[in-house]
Amino acid sequence: MIIDKTVVLVEDSPEDAELIKRAIEKSGFQGEFKWFSNGPDALNYLSLKKDLAKLSVVILDYKMDGLSGKDVLKQIRTNPISKNLPVVMLTSSDESSDVEECYGLGVNSYVVKPNHFSQFKSVISHLSEYWVGINRAPNVG
Repeated sequence: MIIDKTVVLVEDSPEDAELIKRAIEKSGFQGEFKWFSNGPDALNYLSLKKDLAKLSVVILDYKMDGLSGKDVLKQIRTNPISKNLPVVMLTSSDESSDVEECYGLGVNSYVVKPNHFSQFKSVISHLSEYWVGINRAPNVG
């Protein structure tokens, strides 16, 4: 059971955000889950030092209207407050150029969203187990 952690999700689809939240909770996570439907709101939150010490991972959707996940990642990595946060790109894009570009920008992991619900739940569960339960994030804030 993981209680004293925070997961930040930046996902423009409310349906996908709810599925991700449920899958993370089913993996035993009982910490704080912050969902932002757009990049600017997430960046505003991440630019503050408040509450970031508990942050385990930022999960970003690559393809969002307005500010894309790639653009959000660039800004996270250039901000001294958030630059060391673990960031996972969770996306439907399996294009090798997108994968390479994200790793070049400093993403910690690139995960392609499966099409089938059962596989999707499994991927999110594994993602949560590792990034929230096993991985140790740097102290930020």
